[in-house]
Amino acid sequence: MSRSSASSPSRLLPVISGLLIGLIGVAIALTPHLLSGGLMPLQNMWIRETLPENMPFSLLPLNQYYLLRLVGVFAFAGTFAGCVSHFIFPVRRRSVALGAVLGVALGLVVALAQSFWVLAQGLSIAVSASSIAVIYFWGLLTGMICFSILALVATYVFAIGSPTPSAIWWALVAAPLTSWVTSWATIAGPITGDSTWLGYISRFLPAIIVGLALAWYGVRPAARLLVWILDLALLFFIPITATAVQSAVGMRVLQGQVSEMLQYGIEVFRAQLTPNSPQLWVLGVALIIAIVGTVVRVRGSRRY
Repeated sequence: MSRSSASSPSRLLPVISGLLIGLIGVAIALTPHLLSGGLMPLQNMWIRETLPENMPFSLLPLNQYYLLRLVGVFAFAGTFAGCVSHFIFPVRRRSVALGAVLGVALGLVVALAQSFWVLAQGLSIAVSASSIAVIYFWGLLTGMICFSILALVATYVFAIGSPTPSAIWWALVAAPLTSWVTSWATIAGPITGDSTWLGYISRFLPAIIVGLALAWYGVRPAARLLVWILDLALLFFIPITATAVQSAVGMRVLQGQVSEMLQYGIEVFRAQLTPNSPQLWVLGVALIIAIVGTVVRVRGSRRY
């Protein structure tokens, strides 16, 4: 047996392992929805009047009111696969990164294909769907494909582990990851009683994620401070933008009126840009965590 043929299985091991990690990441990302029943959420344009408990099974909760949760599914799948691949395989990271990207891609393709097939049947896209239903279907599909691509980029970035790209992507996925985390609270059904704790998690978990990422990233050389500024800007604007988009696409009276939806989204965005915006508190928490974490890390490295 030649040396090349003997070493080929070992070369494929990181790719296969990354593939499995990617598939596991997608499976875990889908778990909150599946544990809550795995049913397609009610649709405004469903061809037949259907009760919530009679909706068909769907791997993804496709609905314009669930955009943040859907993005959270993609963000978690990519982040999990990338980080696990990075720490399990300290060598041949490009190979395992490629495998992880393929695994996440395969899992998301299956989830998207099954879910949108169910949605197409329910909206009767191929037969007698209204123009608004067609716009809704293809618009939602386009958005999900775009976010799937971003999930694949996140997988590769975290698997490779280069400091600057990783620090930036932690800021990009912080808010979607929080949306995925809070989705676990709805497994048993609608939230009842005091949900103040859930509001605190939704608001401040992104700050904790970004603060820890910046503390890990550090401030030397000084050019890294530019990444600090960028991450804090992303931490401030991503939740505001997400709220504006969710408000615009979730406004039933504006369905199909793209220009009006855009205008309403802009108004919601502007309304959140106030001197007493809660996001300023979020920035403060992230900055404190980043500074304290950096000091602790630097002193620890000097001690040892």
